[in-house]
Amino acid sequence: MILAETGDIVIGLLGGLIVGAGALGAAVFFVMKGKVEAARKSSSEDADRITEEAKKEAENILTAARLDGKNEALKLREKVEQDLDKDRREIKELEKRIAKREESIEQKFEMLDRKADQIEKRDQEITKTQAHV
Repeated sequence: MILAETGDIVIGLLGGLIVGAGALGAAVFFVMKGKVEAARKSSSEDADRITEEAKKEAENILTAARLDGKNEALKLREKVEQDLDKDRREIKELEKRIAKREESIEQKFEMLDRKADQIEKRDQEITKTQAHV
């Protein structure tokens, strides 16, 4: 009987070890499953965070590029306006010079007309004088 009891004890111990090992295996499985799920969730959260950061960075780059483009366009516009103002000033100066030359030419024509009139009067006087002689 002692043998039977010893065998029963051994069988009981073996059964307990098997049940304990199964329980331990199940516990390890669930703990590992929890860790895997936590790691998966953490990875997903990291991916979402990285995606959001990338979107924000892309928006910042796009905003900076737009601002740079606007600044460049403004500089170009200012340069064009300065060039146009310079050209307008040069044109006004040329117009003034042309107007002065026109006025000078007009005065010369008037003077030539007066001289022509004087020559004609002298010619008439000479003709009258010759006619009386």
